[in-house]
Amino acid sequence: MPNSLTLKGPEFSGPFFCVFDIITPFKKTKDIFILSPIQKHQAVYRLSTLFDDAVERIAELFTVRKSKSLSCPSLQFDQRGRVAASALLNKNIIRLNPKLYSANSEYFIKEVVAHELAHILVHQIYRKRVKPHGIEWQYIMQEVFNLAPRVTHNLDTKDLAMASFQYKCNCQTVELSLIRHNKVQRGKQQYICRRCKSPLVTAD
Repeated sequence: MPNSLTLKGPEFSGPFFCVFDIITPFKKTKDIFILSPIQKHQAVYRLSTLFDDAVERIAELFTVRKSKSLSCPSLQFDQRGRVAASALLNKNIIRLNPKLYSANSEYFIKEVVAHELAHILVHQIYRKRVKPHGIEWQYIMQEVFNLAPRVTHNLDTKDLAMASFQYKCNCQTVELSLIRHNKVQRGKQQYICRRCKSPLVTAD
């Protein structure tokens, strides 16, 4: 059965973003995941179309002056890790995770781009601190994009897992996350077993 995932809204003390806590099991490649030109075009076109429609609709719901003050955000495909997409409100940028987008392109095109654009529009319209998925954001999702303001989505995550690496000490074998593994490989961190006090090394 699909697992229910909560989308966490932007924090107002730092970068603004919506978080989808999932990660896909892509094969190990270089750090940069390259999307096809078609995939990029689809996302850019979706954003452009949504924004143009939003300007017209906001002119009806608010004022023409308010709609003319809106600025279409740029789209970047450089979101990393477990974050699927983020809306950088002050920079007017939407960032998509290329790996997650490639694996869930239809869902991203239909829901995620609109979800993030709604955050951008709320910021540009109200210019004040509002709840991430508060009544202002819900209003934009419903009245401008004609989408349900869903904060929780059902995605099948049974095959999704965070990469882990086996390490050993003098008394046991343990698994380290990808982040901790990278720190060890770069010589930035060493982990010590609490039981036998010996350093963890890769279990070759």
